[in-house]
Amino acid sequence: MKILTKLTTAFLVLMLALPVAAADLSSAKAQGLIGEMSTGYIGFVTNQVPDDVKELVATANAKRKAKFQALAKKQNISVDQVAKIAAATFFEKTKPGNYINQNGRWIKK
Repeated sequence: MKILTKLTTAFLVLMLALPVAAADLSSAKAQGLIGEMSTGYIGFVTNQVPDDVKELVATANAKRKAKFQALAKKQNISVDQVAKIAAATFFEKTKPGNYINQNGRWIKK
């Protein structure tokens, strides 16, 4: 019984020490790991971001960039202009408690 208690305690300590892996962007945002930037892309709020979240962000940002490029070409404006317009929309849609980056600073909405 003593061994089982020690194993259970060790398991719980290990689980608490592991970084929380986010299953999707929404949960990563809710955890305060990532947020919306004024550039129209997703950024890292903290340096302690699990690799799976980094991959999700890279994929999402690549998709955003492709959409921004297509819209820029269609509207005959720069990609940066499209991205900044998108950023304003993303800021508006950001849920309370999640982060946005304005003027180089992360702010909890």
